[in-house]
Amino acid sequence: MADGRLKLQSFYLPDAWINNFKNKLWDGEKINLSSKILVIKEQGVGDEILYSSIYPDLLNKFPHVKIESETRLLDLFKKSYANKNAFIPYLSISESKEKLKEFEFVIMAGTLGRLFRNSIDDFPESNCLTANTQMEKEILIKLNKISNKKKIGISWKSKREFLGEGKSLSLESLSPLLCNSNFEFINLQYGDVEEEIIAFYKKYNKKIHTISNVDLFNDFEKIIALMKQLDLFISVSNSTAHLAGAANIKTCLIKPKSHALFHYWNQPTNSTPWYPSIKIIDQQKDPSVLIDRLKEELRYLI
Repeated sequence: MADGRLKLQSFYLPDAWINNFKNKLWDGEKINLSSKILVIKEQGVGDEILYSSIYPDLLNKFPHVKIESETRLLDLFKKSYANKNAFIPYLSISESKEKLKEFEFVIMAGTLGRLFRNSIDDFPESNCLTANTQMEKEILIKLNKISNKKKIGISWKSKREFLGEGKSLSLESLSPLLCNSNFEFINLQYGDVEEEIIAFYKKYNKKIHTISNVDLFNDFEKIIALMKQLDLFISVSNSTAHLAGAANIKTCLIKPKSHALFHYWNQPTNSTPWYPSIKIIDQQKDPSVLIDRLKEELRYLI
């Protein structure tokens, strides 16, 4: 098989589906500009967002491309990358042997780096996922009603199976940061965290605000609109962090523990070429060190 990653157990891809296109998987051979190419999204939403930063280069070079994407990301990709025709729902072609006959090459999105990201100079200075300006205005009104203090977005959990524990924190562990009265903290954590937020308020009398009518799991465009109105976003490694990086949101990313660390966060400095707007902060063995470094970031905002 051309793309060895697909053999790894962690992909969990059905053989019957892979067999549809394994003979068309790109293996480094020359691709003509006129070639018809099918790109298939990566497994997780976060990885799909990460590798979508290569899509502008792909679409500029190869005009005959279709990109199978997660349904929640389709409209966002179409608007951000100014190409409505390239993006199609996941499995709409790759599941059909008949439709696949039209394509000369199939490329998994994560493999696009072999074509377009071979040195640091290949990475763009900024990414280009965009939000709806009307959504931004509506959210800004809601944020202004909270107070005139600076607003910090917070996301503290990863729901990813197996690796979530190595990425996730608790509100309790972040309490020395969140109890700072100079800031309002805005919930950007998807999933059922209401009880944790209520318990935190009862213990510390400090509210973590959840903005109404923002679906933090499904509505990526509105999530970007919310993050665009914040002064800073603090997050563990999860899909929302990827969304922030792809939309150029100023972000402090709490680096995952070693067993849950992927290449895009495993950098020799506190930055990553994939997301220029993100500053990586190591968790350290002593939690107080992490808190002190995050407090220092907040001091820059005052």
